[in-house]
Amino acid sequence: MGQLNVMLGDLSAMIDQVGGQMRETIREVEKSSSQLIAELDATFGDRLDTVLRDLDAKELRAMEDALALVEQTQRSIEAIERGAAEVAITTLFEADILAYDSLKNLPCIKKTPRLVYATDTLFRVWNDDIPRLTSLKNKKQTEIITLRGNFLNRETPKVSASILGSDTIFELEVVGGALPNQYSILLSDELIVKLSSTNNSVQNVAINSSIKNCEKDGEWTEQTLLLTILPPIKYVLHASITPKFEEPRIGSRRFTFGETGSSKCNDNYPVGDTYSVGPSPTVLDWRLNITSQNCGSGVTSQVPSGAFGVKVSGKIRGCGRDCFLGVCNCKGRGWLAFNIDIRHKDYFPTSKPTNNFTTSVVQSSYEFSYLNTIPSDNKNLFCDYSVRIKVNEGPNEEIFILTNELPNDGGFRSRVNASSCDVSVDAPDSFLARN
Repeated sequence: MGQLNVMLGDLSAMIDQVGGQMRETIREVEKSSSQLIAELDATFGDRLDTVLRDLDAKELRAMEDALALVEQTQRSIEAIERGAAEVAITTLFEADILAYDSLKNLPCIKKTPRLVYATDTLFRVWNDDIPRLTSLKNKKQTEIITLRGNFLNRETPKVSASILGSDTIFELEVVGGALPNQYSILLSDELIVKLSSTNNSVQNVAINSSIKNCEKDGEWTEQTLLLTILPPIKYVLHASITPKFEEPRIGSRRFTFGETGSSKCNDNYPVGDTYSVGPSPTVLDWRLNITSQNCGSGVTSQVPSGAFGVKVSGKIRGCGRDCFLGVCNCKGRGWLAFNIDIRHKDYFPTSKPTNNFTTSVVQSSYEFSYLNTIPSDNKNLFCDYSVRIKVNEGPNEEIFILTNELPNDGGFRSRVNASSCDVSVDAPDSFLARN
């Protein structure tokens, strides 16, 4: 018993670290376990050091129960220490059930049935064409709830439900029979329909059970557990998507060249220039057309000059002279004339039409696909989007706004495809969607 006392001391020291239901459950475990220790002391006295083979069947069962309670209490302490609230509260409930079972298994102790907890206590109702409940614990649709406690199977319990604040009583069915520590109930369609027909923010449902006493025929113990029913959630989402980018534009520019040699007619020199269209336009291609040339004059090369221009080289060469007795006649001056048309590409800021979307369907995620075509050769694409989410939970209304600068708000998470501008939105678990 010393080890159990130590465990209870450790558990008691944790009361200030927890609150609400967990604190109350720790106190129930302390109460049941302390009663068990006191009864064990009274039953065994100074025989607690007796070897197990010297104990009778009931005494052996009591010692086994006490050891099991030590293990269950240890699991509760470990769960609280690691912050696993859901596990901690369940292990505490089970420790309370085990302590009560162990206490009532001792000789001369009256076995009074009781309920300790329901495995699911928090639900959300959906008022669809077929109203239904989803459990916020396991995020699944359910109409069956399991109740845990002690000495529950003398006869099948009689179970009903009532919505607090209403006089209507709903008879409930026990499914699968009752076991010593639990039975399951089926929430009736009538109850679920009634729950779905109101917009109250929260509804509390009392599950009332009449459980047959163990010792005396004709006596029934009344036990009640409460369920919390959250109202249906309604979404209205408005999304807008506007792609902004630099769009390519193709243009053309013409340059001309013309030069004639001197009257000496014997020129031979290079000519040329670099014809630039940028920055920022870049050269796509060009076409050079010689409009006139004479003698040996002409274009010798045409090559790109970086990304923004074309370098053209040529020469002017005269045809020479005919000379006789000191008199010279020009056979022809050299000349060269040409046009060069350079086709170029530049980018200019633009945007595509805004796509707007609206939906009121409640689901866990949403996809909004931009419908217009975005040029594949764009530059610096920016998908400007906004999603406005209005959430109604019963009479309460909240507004959440998701944008490029604030992609997450109120548990809603958004992301955008940087090449297609499609936008995705995920709803938070706290606004449970249908499963």
